[in-house]
Amino acid sequence: GSNTCVVERRIALSGGANGYVATVSETDLAGCSPFPEAYSLDLELSAPIHAASVQVGATFPHPTYTPTSTTIDCAPFPGASDSHVTFTDETGAVESCAGVASSGSADGQVSNPDGDLSQLLLDWSDGTCDTNPLITLAELPTRYVLQYRLGALCQPSDRRARTLLLQLSRPIDASADFSHEVYHGN
Repeated sequence: GSNTCVVERRIALSGGANGYVATVSETDLAGCSPFPEAYSLDLELSAPIHAASVQVGATFPHPTYTPTSTTIDCAPFPGASDSHVTFTDETGAVESCAGVASSGSADGQVSNPDGDLSQLLLDWSDGTCDTNPLITLAELPTRYVLQYRLGALCQPSDRRARTLLLQLSRPIDASADFSHEVYHGN
């Protein structure tokens, strides 16, 4: 399944001896992704102040999230030696990964092959322009997050099914809650 991310954001502007401070804070109300976000802050003021006198600070909802990040170059997909996946493991559970023949499962499907909790199969679709996808697996207290960074969005006719096999050092049940974030771009 997947969750909807719910965040409460507050922005405070306060004056001080050395200028003004704009502070963005957020409270995680429904288990959001640990991946950083960018913010843009436009202020409409009733009196002019010099922009150089404003300092911006931010607090984030995951102060206890300290990932152990390991990058793994996965074995290539069968028949596609020019395409490989770079996998970032932030769970500490992934030992290796390899592209395998597509299982034909639905896009975004996560499964344990033959019920084996020491393996995960990740299914997604990409296109011929997605030659080297970047995939990240993170673990939150209530769910897992899979982030797919793909190339430019290909034509629908160029889509192809992909399957990645992960070998795990500890069991992960695919029936757990997984959220999927897919990004396209160069």
